[in-house]
Amino acid sequence: MTRQGWTIAVTLALAVGAAVSHLATRGDEAPVTIGVRFADVGFRSPRLGGALDAVDIAAIQATAREEIVRAFGDLRVRITDDPRSRYQIRIVPQVLDRRLARETNVAGQSRGMAGFGGYGEVSFIFAAASAVAYAEDWRTRAEIVAAIGRGLGRSAVHELAHQMLPRAPLHASRDRLSYEFYSAARPEQYYGALRWDTAWPLLEQRLGRSSLALAARK
Repeated sequence: MTRQGWTIAVTLALAVGAAVSHLATRGDEAPVTIGVRFADVGFRSPRLGGALDAVDIAAIQATAREEIVRAFGDLRVRITDDPRSRYQIRIVPQVLDRRLARETNVAGQSRGMAGFGGYGEVSFIFAAASAVAYAEDWRTRAEIVAAIGRGLGRSAVHELAHQMLPRAPLHASRDRLSYEFYSAARPEQYYGALRWDTAWPLLEQRLGRSSLALAARK
């Protein structure tokens, strides 16, 4: 190998080593905070036998949080209810898209700025009505209540991804089983399992892996 070749090889080796070291040490840095909060909400449907009660709401909130933790758990993040968190999502009764000629209820909306954080909201009514609408006749009330929580959590994951990756074309994904899919108006949002598609490597690059995830790789 020529002297120039050795120089290039050494330079590449140092660059790779630095990158690996950077990824490894990021697991020891303070995690990025994700704030998840819930406003007072309610919902009533004949399919549920009436209104959701306090036990239902508590179960829905727990399921929604579990979905968020499952989606981001391998990344260097901490899920909290602190309103000062870098990225924030709030479950509210209704989210209206006022950009349209008529106010339209949507699953969620977010705003994010690269390097600074973001804020978003998710519609409880949209998730609850959709979970009921997509429930097969044989679904029990408890299954539908759990589906509401999954739908909320998955919409929150989608909105948080928009905040974290404000310039990424998340809606380009056509995988109906992905968090990135452009519409929450689908059965997969509420029943069954979802996964990451194109956003995962970008999130991993932006946030880094958690210490536990890094240790599991060794």
